[in-house]
Amino acid sequence: MQFLRIFKRSLDRLFFQALHNITGKRKEAAPPTVMIVRTDGMGDFVFFARYLPCLRTFYKVHRLVLVCRSETSPLASGLSFIDKVIDFKYLRYRRNYLHRLRVLRRIRGERPAIAVYASFHREHIGDEMTL
Repeated sequence: MQFLRIFKRSLDRLFFQALHNITGKRKEAAPPTVMIVRTDGMGDFVFFARYLPCLRTFYKVHRLVLVCRSETSPLASGLSFIDKVIDFKYLRYRRNYLHRLRVLRRIRGERPAIAVYASFHREHIGDEMTL
């Protein structure tokens, strides 16, 4: 009985893998993404920006996506080390549930392989975005 169950499960896997190989769309492999979360203000971001060249050299083949406040996003967009910036309004994120869901959907859409939240003063907002 156990043997039949294992045999059937193996046949199912083979069938569905073959079906996926035949009908599945082949996408180009996107480079893995590293998401950096910064929920603090502009002054703290300026101090953090000096570490971006180190992150860029360490994660050479990765895309660097920065999640930061909307006040900081113009400054972050001008940096050549960041590939994409996702901005959010801090108070609106805390108070408006729909805005929070939109921001989290944008973050999940990037499908980050690694999430970095390097902050001395951690907040629940940053922890939520990182998770």
